[in-house]
Amino acid sequence: MAIVFFGLSVLIVLGLVAGVFFLNKYKHPVRRSLQYLFVTAFITILFNALAVIMPDVRMATLFHGLYFAATDWLVIMLLNYTRDYTESKDGGLPAKILIFAGAVADTCSMVVNTFTHHVFVSVAETLSDGEVIYAVNSDVNSNVPVYGLHLVYVYILVILVMVTLWLKIARTVRLYRRKYEALVWSFVLILSANIGYRFVDYPIDISPLLYSVMALSCAYFALFYVPKSIVVKLLSLSVEDMENGILCFDREGKCVYANEVSKKLFNVDSSLAPLEEYFARWRSERGEELKEEAWKEEHEIDGETHYFESHFRFLLDDKGHYVGSFFSIADRTEDYRALEMERYSATHDYLTDIYNRERFFECVEEMIRRDPDVKRVMVCIDVKDFKTVNDLFGEETGNRILKRIAGLMRRDASADTLYARLEADRFAMCMREDNFVEEDYTDYLEDLKKIVKSSVYRMHVHVGVYHIIDPSMSVSVMCDKAFVAIRRIKDSYQQIVSYYTENMGHSVQREKLMVGEFDRAISAGEFQMYLQPQIAVDGYHLLGAEALVRWDHPVRGMISPAEFIPVFEKSGYITRLDRYMWELACRQLRQWKEMGREELHISVNISPKDFYLLNLYDTFTSLVERYGVNPSNLKLEITETALMEELSKHMNLLAKLRDYGFQVEIDDFGSGYSSLNTLQDIEVDVLKLDMGFLRKTSHEERSRIIMNAVIDMSKNLGLTVVTEGVETVEQVHYLTEAGCDVFQGYYFDRPMPIRDFESKYFQAKQ
Repeated sequence: MAIVFFGLSVLIVLGLVAGVFFLNKYKHPVRRSLQYLFVTAFITILFNALAVIMPDVRMATLFHGLYFAATDWLVIMLLNYTRDYTESKDGGLPAKILIFAGAVADTCSMVVNTFTHHVFVSVAETLSDGEVIYAVNSDVNSNVPVYGLHLVYVYILVILVMVTLWLKIARTVRLYRRKYEALVWSFVLILSANIGYRFVDYPIDISPLLYSVMALSCAYFALFYVPKSIVVKLLSLSVEDMENGILCFDREGKCVYANEVSKKLFNVDSSLAPLEEYFARWRSERGEELKEEAWKEEHEIDGETHYFESHFRFLLDDKGHYVGSFFSIADRTEDYRALEMERYSATHDYLTDIYNRERFFECVEEMIRRDPDVKRVMVCIDVKDFKTVNDLFGEETGNRILKRIAGLMRRDASADTLYARLEADRFAMCMREDNFVEEDYTDYLEDLKKIVKSSVYRMHVHVGVYHIIDPSMSVSVMCDKAFVAIRRIKDSYQQIVSYYTENMGHSVQREKLMVGEFDRAISAGEFQMYLQPQIAVDGYHLLGAEALVRWDHPVRGMISPAEFIPVFEKSGYITRLDRYMWELACRQLRQWKEMGREELHISVNISPKDFYLLNLYDTFTSLVERYGVNPSNLKLEITETALMEELSKHMNLLAKLRDYGFQVEIDDFGSGYSSLNTLQDIEVDVLKLDMGFLRKTSHEERSRIIMNAVIDMSKNLGLTVVTEGVETVEQVHYLTEAGCDVFQGYYFDRPMPIRDFESKYFQAKQ
């Protein structure tokens, strides 16, 4: 019997040794503590087996003592493994020292016992087969039960192991408790067998053989054991929380699982029959040849359309046999809506929610290509001086106007009408020719002007119409032609609608030609300064002149400013031309100063764009300093319309220029947006009146009364009054009596070259 027990023990020991090396394959956090547990387990079993077969009493006593000592270290390794397995904190260094000190002391005591017999003695026992072995007798010293202390030490460590496991069980979620409970019960079984041996009168302690079971169970629970119920529950929880709908069917088409998303999607509650009907119907539509596939579909949920991406897959076992199938239904509604919003943003104007330029061009081209024989018109809308609206009344008012224009387009749009906001305040519509009614636009746009209520500004909206003759023409060019028509009425306050003609197209070509020749013309000195004299109220005393530009073209001859000034204003070249003229004026003033005519002045014009594209203060001060000119001799003429935009900013600029010594003139007072607010808010030196104010009205007497009042008011404000456009002797007499200070007009002289000006007025003085 002893030899059989020894052989069985050796087999278990060899299995545990192999297990130590087998554990090296795993990178688990508890691998090292498991290997220590395996080593102490096979040492403990081996010492117990050797004690059983030893024929000598002393050797049997030694190995029994080593077995008891190894038990101490086995339980310590078990405690170490348990803390690693449960991820519990150890008791700290003092606890470790105390535990290891107890084990070392007990080990030494067991070894010394071989000679002292203070713990136990080995006594001969006869087995049932007549074989004699040496068994342990611990009742050698009743006064000091040393063996009992050994057992207390071991059982305290075992209790620590059990407490560690139970604390982990108490703190962990219910789902994972079985992972630790199973290990507890295996420990309880081994402990019970060990304790039971104490009460059985049998000389061989077979409980150490269970230590291999303990070591193997520790490895199993740490590395391999995951209860099926945990897996199923985890899968169920993860699938339940997915945003996708999941449906699982067995081989017969019975629905075995459906998460809440899929139930909501198919509007089912507890019964899964509707899902099985859906699967059967879906399967029958595909016939016998069922295959994995993906598709997109729509479903109504809570009254809203949702967009889903569905996948059908087979479920196969580990041998590749078909065991069922499942649907994965992903809700792509948010992605779909985001994509739609992105597409919408790419094709629509963010403010007005109508087509943008690019999308409009694409759709018009497609519409014309689809039905090229239909007569259509391109209608474009533009707000005159729209920047002034934003500057004076705020961006909110400007946006309201743009939305109202878009509303006009929606209101009048038929099924085959396309419309868009091209940019800023520019809109376009393409419609059937017979759908365009001019009166509809004139009435609506007149009503639109009422949004802006101001005494200093009245909004004007213009419409350009191009009848599409060539369907193959670029849509961009069609719009350009409609805007060319608008350009012809830009300065009109009465006309709203303008129709494109081929003559306008020729005019555009001429404008492009002039822009292309600008650099050459300014380098060649083709832009010349003409001077129109300004005469004192006595009718003959020369005070100065206004500088006016003329273009002496080498081919076309003299080009009127009315033809090229608007072109350069639109292209932005006007600032370069103005800067060029200001320098010519300063150069001329320097020459007059050298000729002894320092009392004369030259008035120069400032265009509205100069305020935005030039630093006027630095430009004018540097010019007069470079040429050594008195700034009071270079008078600066500014129109009312230029002052209306960013009024406070312009007021500060004019104040700085006047402080430097320049005199500022308001030009064309009475011809545009004249307002008493202009004289109230802006400090200037000269007011220029236009005699055209009298010529443009049939109520001449009333106009004279107004002009007299303006002159009187200007005199009371300390302003010099210059009247331009004087053409008759009657006007001279009237203006003299009214109090005008300076005359300018054809009655005295037309604008003339500098040489003619000096020849006439300087020689006359001599």
